[in-house]
Amino acid sequence: MSASEQTQNSEQQVIVQFQSVDGEHSGPPLSLPTNVTPEVLRVLINKLLLNDEELSYAFYVDGDEVVDSLQKDIIEKKSQSAEDTIVVVYHPQARFRVRPVSHCSSSMPGHSESILCASFSPDSSQLASGSGDTTVRIWDLNTETPQFTCKGHTNWVMCVSWSPDGKTLASGGMDGTVRLWNPTNGKEIGGPLKGHSKYITGISWEPLHLNPDANRLVSSSKDGTVRIWDTKLRRTIASIAGHTNAVACIQWGGDGKIYTGSRDKTIKIWNTDGTLWKTLNGHAHWVNSLTLSTDFVLRTGAHDPVKPVPENKKQAQVAALERYEEAVGGSPVRLVTGSDDFTMYLWDPVKSNKPIARLTGHQKLVNHVAFSPDSRFIASGSFDNSVKLWDGYTGKFITSLRGHVAAVYRLAWSSDSRMLVSSSKDSTVILWDIRTKKLLKVLPGHQSENAGGNGSNTMTQTYQPIGEQSNSTAINMESQAQTGPDENIFKKSSHPFALAFLFLFKITALTLYLLGNFFTDSFILIFVICVLCLSFDFWTVKNISGRLLVGLRWWNQVHDDGTSNWVFESRDSHANVNASDSRTFWTVLYATPVVWALLAIAAFFSLRFQWLLIVVIAIVLSSANLIGYSRCDKDAKRRLGQLTGQSGGFGIPSMMTNFITSHVTNSIFNRS
Repeated sequence: MSASEQTQNSEQQVIVQFQSVDGEHSGPPLSLPTNVTPEVLRVLINKLLLNDEELSYAFYVDGDEVVDSLQKDIIEKKSQSAEDTIVVVYHPQARFRVRPVSHCSSSMPGHSESILCASFSPDSSQLASGSGDTTVRIWDLNTETPQFTCKGHTNWVMCVSWSPDGKTLASGGMDGTVRLWNPTNGKEIGGPLKGHSKYITGISWEPLHLNPDANRLVSSSKDGTVRIWDTKLRRTIASIAGHTNAVACIQWGGDGKIYTGSRDKTIKIWNTDGTLWKTLNGHAHWVNSLTLSTDFVLRTGAHDPVKPVPENKKQAQVAALERYEEAVGGSPVRLVTGSDDFTMYLWDPVKSNKPIARLTGHQKLVNHVAFSPDSRFIASGSFDNSVKLWDGYTGKFITSLRGHVAAVYRLAWSSDSRMLVSSSKDSTVILWDIRTKKLLKVLPGHQSENAGGNGSNTMTQTYQPIGEQSNSTAINMESQAQTGPDENIFKKSSHPFALAFLFLFKITALTLYLLGNFFTDSFILIFVICVLCLSFDFWTVKNISGRLLVGLRWWNQVHDDGTSNWVFESRDSHANVNASDSRTFWTVLYATPVVWALLAIAAFFSLRFQWLLIVVIAIVLSSANLIGYSRCDKDAKRRLGQLTGQSGGFGIPSMMTNFITSHVTNSIFNRS
């Protein structure tokens, strides 16, 4: 823009009317320059509201944020006349800032199976994780070390949830029980809470401002029921059986109501005595996720990022109530739900059974929805690889955040609402800047899918609720048995015999190729046995190992008319595949042709060209399986990059590679 244009814009005036989120006008209309910036607007609104200290605000016109100036962001983009009155809606922002995640500060091993769930304590000093190894682990985030291993569940731990006062940890398992743990010593509090007939899908505590004793929680189950528990008396207060299918998600609201979403396509709202208050209909498929606009303050209770910790229960209840009322403000508490029908619904459940808006745009099922702590935004993650942002009040679409190359599983907001993290099947966590609506940082490091509650190898990545109180800005918790060089992959395998045959003929062929001269001087005999082993290896990998270990198949289909075509069958997205088996299979599949290629170079430079016959056959057969399974696997490109980027990790492949490397030099000069 030229100097003359800037001068002209500074001389042009526009009428601005400030308006709160609740729709109330603040002060009289003001005549301001069209090039007025957010900084100037911030000074003006603080003066109009008579704030004792200057607070931070964001400004919006018809849902679009004023980032640079009214002229650039509103008048030019919307072709709006400067003569019209522009209504500027101001949104209070957090009085603190969370540092952006920049790197993995610690990788904390400990679990021996997939980590299925994780949750930060309300004060961010501890982290709880639940695993397929049937244990709950509690971690100290100040020292980034394990504190306690909590044993009691007899099957996978599906969910963990902290009481809002941070004094009790609850976990729900595949064994259908809810267990309570003391986070100060890791010991179980009493015995298991029994009643559900199938696995636990969710746990939610009664908000602290309603119950300072924090002694009541609600659990949901695949058996279609919901149970309200008194953790002190250790009994069921109410058993609710209104859903006709599994209950997938649950939340205890700040109004005392309990919200549940189910595979029966409905959302139900319950009173704490177990009676049904309201049913919300609209979704055409399973309800996968729900959250309230007050979710953040309900989870963190009295722990405010900028205020001291209350000294007793009474103070804690008062502080929690103040935070809840501030979060609600003059607006109704909103509910958002995500479904397998690719849609979301935004509800004002107190006001109406009908939704405020139907949020469409995702091309596949919506896996997770999350309100920002200030409730201005809704984020949604989908199997269509995208994260989408929506207006938290109207449901209006804002933007799509593209960066993941596979399904997005989980989302979490920073406590200041300025950043969002998303975790994906592509094994990355991405940090997004909400102000610019752009990718801020890609956080690699996980060896497998980043997911929550669906069998990933790694922990779901979430922001600490308080922000900067802990030094741990991001934690990569991987199963110890999947990262250590001495892991027993056969013990972890779901199909140890298939895994054994994955190695058997390869090792036999390689051993005979390298050491055959110690047993016989006949090249023909070595050639025949090697080719037989390579053929057996090709057949077992193609027809046995691949199908059992990764659930993929490829074959040549012959039709009745004599024609044929190759068929590459991908695995069902819901199929359950052992993560250790999968990673071992793909590592060996990619490594085998590379190893034989190195031996080809050795044979060439040693001028032993007859040995190239064995090597060429080995490369052709191993490459055929590699190409075939890569055609089957939808994530082959990502997987190749992941495998080439990781170091070591498998006892047998590493041993095999080291063994071959140590013999390459000798084979160049000593082959006879």
